[in-house]
Amino acid sequence: AVAITCRTEMPLALFTSLAALGRVYDATGKHAEAGAALEESCALVEATRRDAPGDPVSLAAFLKRSYAVYQSQVGHLISAGQTEAALLWAEKSKARVLNDLLLKGHLDERSAMSDEERHTEQALLSKVWQSAANRKKSQEAIGELELFRRQLYSRHPELALQRADFAPAGPDEWRKLLPDAHSALLEYFEVDNEMALFVVSAKGVSVVHLDVATTAVRSEEHTS
Repeated sequence: AVAITCRTEMPLALFTSLAALGRVYDATGKHAEAGAALEESCALVEATRRDAPGDPVSLAAFLKRSYAVYQSQVGHLISAGQTEAALLWAEKSKARVLNDLLLKGHLDERSAMSDEERHTEQALLSKVWQSAANRKKSQEAIGELELFRRQLYSRHPELALQRADFAPAGPDEWRKLLPDAHSALLEYFEVDNEMALFVVSAKGVSVVHLDVATTAVRSEEHTS
């Protein structure tokens, strides 16, 4: 399925297929392969999200599928015991979706980018899709695109802010928000029909698994 998608160069289907492949690998105990497939899927989403369609229906489809990719990555990292990395991806996914919803269709990047810069970015983006069938070439193409964008943002810092293309806060920043050693930050994220509750304390990051149905019932009881 992944090979067919790559040949047809369908962006939405490509990172969705890679994420599905990652879930299959996880289910069959091939966790290293799952991690590689999910990393590639997320990298494709990150590389191409700026060019998501602007009309409401198409944008909704893109956001739904890309968010599912992030959910698969977070679930995989939780299962692997990498809770800090899982929370980083959870934070990143929420920031990306919120930013794309608020800003898509309302930015005029022509005033910041030259014609040459726009054409170069588009050419590098096309190279990402064209090389997607070959993992090594795909990673190289994504690397070239990311390097170009880092250089682009150094010339036009406002673009990085407009695109929300920056690293999310990490463990050190989270702990600075704690008022004392007895406090904790809570972050909810839905994965695989359950709710992951991340707990950030002075001791580190842990995760508690909550059943979505049970949580919903208890929520209704408290509000009724």
